[in-house]
Amino acid sequence: MEKEKLNNHEVFYALGLAALAAGAEVDEETADLLLYVTPFAVQRVTPPVAWAVLEALRPLGEKAPHRYGSLLAAVSKLAALG
Repeated sequence: MEKEKLNNHEVFYALGLAALAAGAEVDEETADLLLYVTPFAVQRVTPPVAWAVLEALRPLGEKAPHRYGSLLAAVSKLAALG
């Protein structure tokens, strides 16, 4: 089965949802799900926006550090290219 690609609307919707949830109390499983798509989303923005995303999602990173690490890796690739 071929892996489905996410379109921009889906990616940015998920990113916005994660940013909103970062200000609320969520459990580890929810944080993990919310952060899952963020590395894909930051690949579609400019580095200054990516840094803002990192800051906004930091509270979720405390609950799902491995997913936040994936987000950090994606942003660091942008910085290296930028």
